[in-house]
Amino acid sequence: MQCPYCKGEAELLTTKEFYGKDYGNHVYVCRPCQASVQTHMGTLTPQGELATRDLKDLRHMCHVELDPYWQMGYMTRAQFYTRIKQVLKLKGNRGSHIGYLTKEECERLLRAHKEGRFCLVPFKIQRKSARSFQRQ
Repeated sequence: MQCPYCKGEAELLTTKEFYGKDYGNHVYVCRPCQASVQTHMGTLTPQGELATRDLKDLRHMCHVELDPYWQMGYMTRAQFYTRIKQVLKLKGNRGSHIGYLTKEECERLLRAHKEGRFCLVPFKIQRKSARSFQRQ
């Protein structure tokens, strides 16, 4: 996997090697950039694109702010990702998962949510605070 930041080759590590704890999957890591991405469980397929800490934090905030739309049944998960693509005007597979969004796309998505442009049906989300979500 090529790093989008420095164009170097990312190294594949176990989660035990990267985090010090075995979560049963792997992590692609670009050591010079400190960018990384986990793999799907039981595969070497990345869950998104390599990301720096700042981008990971933005993607995490997108999940915290927006996942309740599908988790609480206001839309299906498929509708949720279709809506992301509509709001961001993305084509093809872009937007098929938050793990593939760029910094700018995450910022636009969070702004759309804050301005009430994400959900077409208004409702109040009862959510946990961002601190209560576990992050790896």
